[in-house]
Amino acid sequence: MTDDLGPPQRLKIGEGFISGYLSILFGLVSLGAVICFLFPEYLTTPEFRNHYPLEAIRKLLLACIIGS
Repeated sequence: MTDDLGPPQRLKIGEGFISGYLSILFGLVSLGAVICFLFPEYLTTPEFRNHYPLEAIRKLLLACIIGS
């Protein structure tokens, strides 16, 4: 039986932890963005909705979904 309570290890390339954490991060960001798209009247402000380009935000959201 191994004891995993030792000192914390640094993340190493090739073990899959970095890509796993990035996938979780992009997934949570995508989920938050989709919820903001579904309920913009509750989660965004009307002043800022007119300033950002909607198509660019949708493309960024698609990139985050694909990246996750």
